[in-house]
Order: sequence, then C-alpha cells, then structure tokens
Amino acid sequence: MEKKIKKLDDTLISKIAAGEVIERPASVVKELVENSIDADAIQITVDVSKAGKKLVAVTDNGYGMTYDDAMLSFERHATSKIQDVDDLFSIHTLGFRGEALASISSVSKVEMITNAGGSEAVRINVDGGKAADISSCGAPRGTEIKVSDLFFNTPARKKYMKSDAVELEHIVDIVTRYALINPKIHFRLLNDGRPVLSTPGTDDMLANIRNIYGRETEKNVVSLKYSSEGIEVSGYISKPALTRGGRDQQSVFINGRYIRSRIVTDAVYNAYKTLLPKHRHPFFVLAINIDPKTIDVNIHPSKREIKVRNDIESALSDAVFSAADRALKENVLIPEAVISVRDNIVPSSKPKNVYQSSPGMQATLRPSLSSVSSDTCIEVVNDVSEISDDNVVLDEVLPEDEAISKLPEMRIVGQVNKTYIIAETSDGMMIIDQHAAHERVLYERFMKMHSTGDIKTQDLINVQIIELPPKESILLLSNLEEFAKYGFTIETFGKDTFVVRTIPVILGRLKSKDLIKDLIEDFINLGRSDKISDMREKIIITMACRSAIKGGEELTMPVVKKLIDDLSRADNPFTCPHGRPTMISMGVSELEKKFKRVV
Repeated sequence: MEKKIKKLDDTLISKIAAGEVIERPASVVKELVENSIDADAIQITVDVSKAGKKLVAVTDNGYGMTYDDAMLSFERHATSKIQDVDDLFSIHTLGFRGEALASISSVSKVEMITNAGGSEAVRINVDGGKAADISSCGAPRGTEIKVSDLFFNTPARKKYMKSDAVELEHIVDIVTRYALINPKIHFRLLNDGRPVLSTPGTDDMLANIRNIYGRETEKNVVSLKYSSEGIEVSGYISKPALTRGGRDQQSVFINGRYIRSRIVTDAVYNAYKTLLPKHRHPFFVLAINIDPKTIDVNIHPSKREIKVRNDIESALSDAVFSAADRALKENVLIPEAVISVRDNIVPSSKPKNVYQSSPGMQATLRPSLSSVSSDTCIEVVNDVSEISDDNVVLDEVLPEDEAISKLPEMRIVGQVNKTYIIAETSDGMMIIDQHAAHERVLYERFMKMHSTGDIKTQDLINVQIIELPPKESILLLSNLEEFAKYGFTIETFGKDTFVVRTIPVILGRLKSKDLIKDLIEDFINLGRSDKISDMREKIIITMACRSAIKGGEELTMPVVKKLIDDLSRADNPFTCPHGRPTMISMGVSELEKKFKRVV
C-alpha cells in the first residue's frame, strides 16, 4: 500500500512558514524595522513603491553584518539572539526566531547590502529563497534591504492584498507605532518617492506625539510614570476632553515591543470610569518594562500578542491602573466627588454601570433643554421646524398629507432618564428609545436622498479644519470623491490637514468638529475591509447613528412631538437600522397583571 504521509520539501515548508509571518507588505516592513532597531540604528528609512506591493526598501545605519553573518541570515532559524532554551524565555530583543529574512525571501526577490564597518560591503541577491548573486560593493556602515515583487511565486496570496491606500495605511501604522516608542530614532517613510512621515529623532515621546497626531492631541495629553513590584509604566494618556470614536490611537509597548493586551487596556479604561462618554475611547501611549522571564512573546507567529505569567497578571493590571489613575488625579482631571467614590474600587475589578439617581425620573418634560456653554455644544436636532439657522436648511421628506402614520395615536407623558420617551395609547403605554427612533428617521431619509442623487448640503459658516494622523490622512485622500457623494466637500489644507466646507443637511447642527472627525474615522474603518463605494448602506447607517439624538439628551416637547411624528411616517418605524427595537408597548391588561390587579 502506498504511503499517504510524505515529508514536505524545504521550499514548500518555507512558503508555509512565510504565510504565518508575512501576511502583507506591512509584515515585511515590521520584520525589517524590528531588525534595524535591534541593530542599534538611529536612522531608519522605509521607502515603498505602490504601497509595498512593488517594493519595500528599509535602510538603517545600525551595526551591519559581516560576509559570513550575511550569508547565514537567510537560513531558517539562524539567529544571533538566542543560544539555548533558557534564552527563549528571557527575550530582550524584538526579533529572535531567525525567520524574518528566510520567510520574506521565500516569497519575494530580495537584495541586501550590508557593512559591519569594513572597507567593503557585501551584496546578496535572493530569488524565491535561493541565492542568485553574491558580490562586494561600496556602502556605508549599516544595512539596506530591498524586497520586490512580494508573493510573485504565490499568486493565491497576492489576491488577498487590498487597495494601495489600505496597504499603505497598514505600513504607516507599523512605522508610527515604532516611532512612538523609539523617539531617539529618526524615522522616514516615503511612498513612491513622496514623504509620508518623518520624526524628529529626539529623546522626547511628546514631540513624536505632536509630529504624528498633531498639536491638538499634544495639548490634551498628560504624562504618567509609575513603578511597582518590578513593573515600570510610563507614557501619555489623554485628558477626558480628548476622546476618539475608535481605538486606533492606543499603543501598548511591553519591553519595547508593540503588542495587544486586554489586561492593559482594561486597566486604563477602569482608571477613566465615568470620565469617558459612552462609545468614546481615550488616546494613550504606554511603555511598560517588565522582567522578560515573566512573559512569553513566542505565542503568536507575528509576535502581536504576549502571554503574561498567571501570578503577574494582577500586578500588571494594578500597575497600569495606578499609573493612569494617579496621572488623572494629579492633573485635577477627576472631580473630588468622583475620586471619593472610586477610591474604594478594586483596580482590577470589572467596572460597574452605576445608575446615579437625579432629582426625580423626569415624569414630565421640562420646558427647555439643559443650558450648555455655546463653545462646547450646540443643540443636536435634525428636522425640527421650530429651529432655524442661516447655516442649516431643513426639509421634509414627504408632506404630511402624503405620508400615512404607522403608529397608533398617543399622548406624550414624559422622558425617563433623558433616554426614553413615555407615551399613553388607547390601550396602554409606549416606551420609545429616542436614539433608536431618530436613527430610523435619519436612515430612511438619507437612503431616499442617496437613491435619488438629491443629497442636500449645507455650507459651513465656519469651515472645519481637521488634522489627521498620517495613516488616516492617506485613506481620506484616496476617498475624497466618495465623501463628496455623501454631501461632504473636503479639501486638502497642508500635510495631513483638511478643510471641511460642506456637510449633508441631514446631519443638522454640528456639535463640534469631532462629529466630522468621527464620521471620517468610521468611513475609513469601513474602507479597510471593503471599498467605500461598495458600502453605501453601512455608511448611511453610520451617519444616522452618529448624528441622531443620543441617550442622555434632554428634549423639549416640540422636539419630542416632531420626532414621534417623523417616526410614524417611516417605512419601518419599529426597529433602528441595526435591528434594535425603537419602542416597546405595554397594554393596560399587562400593567394590571404586574400590579396583581388580575389573577
């Protein structure tokens, strides 16, 4: 009988290994940049062509390699960083497996020029894992590696690469992360010869934060520094005034390695607790130093995750919580009333959703919205006829006599917890979620506008200036025409800076430029997985969600009546675009059962 199990040849083994380590051009950049950092380089240049699909070149001024070391560097599991099994459990460097160059060269064409400080450098060309040419040449101390035609011999892998904008965004993300944790290193990133990112190369993390994320972020972060039980935590976290719609601007480094850690991020969020608005996220860059023997960095092929020893998890969580908590308190960012309550909370415990009772659960609607500072918030109301503004034009989708109400007649009773509207019907009561209801109204309205191509826009009297990190700037630049289809007129206004001149009328009055910024982030996140042009419904759902009345907003009686009236004319008034119910009803008979009036 013929054997069914066969040993794979070395070429196939290398390609399988490469598939675990090299997922896209950004993976190549990550491995090569890590090698450059390990080589004590203080200047690292990343030069890519067609977002790395055609070429990735990484040049550094590190200590370079001799001829013999250069030849061995392309062999699998050839490394200078571990000697025995004990070293594997005390990793002090970013690279250690000896898989990077072997994996990269097995699925691409590689040229390496390296000089350890001698009179001549060595040039090695490797094609699909096989050495094609070896020669000497002139070059300064350091290493230059050019990787071209990635996945040329594995076309199936090549098909999985995304658009140039998405692939470049991943490259920018990698370079940005390592620039943050290595402020002394001067990083340069170019795409098709055009500069994308350049860091100052000074021993100042805050300078890098300003350079990458802008002055607004720099002004709204506070430093932290804390040490306990051999764990050191330092870096910057944002003031509660600076929040983001997503978690992209959160970086955690353990012993200089960029990783993802639920333990660390949960501890940071516990420190903020009630300071963060719902669905908002803080900015932070955390550098954590810990005994390498207490963590395992070898559990993930691309080293994105680590495993912390069980007896260290609690200490790590407590150290991060204490660092963030102390920074917020010392900068008077936590009100004393909140501090006194929170000081009795165990740092590692899961945050509880504590309901704070106010003077009565609004049995009746108040005559006006809560007063707010004009420079921090503007009433967020869309399509309320009582409101007029030179900057906003509000239209009805259908005249009232052309639309048929799909809801029963009801009498508005009041608002509970500034989130739910209570109404009396002929046979009981209706409880309406004000955010879900407004979402449904805006979603249907914008879908109809988009289907007919009649998206009404409003000129902003005060145009909004938006400053974005490089990776988001790249994706926005490549989708300006798509944004225009949804009513946004956005123009470039310098490097990584944009000016927003018009927005859709349906967004109503702007709270602040954060609404536009959040929408841009949402659109970009959608575009990471698919083309924005193919995501019409998801984009419109996102716009409806972002611009709808929120839970916690106190509404006037005219606003509530208009909202219910608009909802009654929706095609599907009973669920929001995400499928959640907009209302629940409770009949008199059910109420009588609840109060034991009926047996």
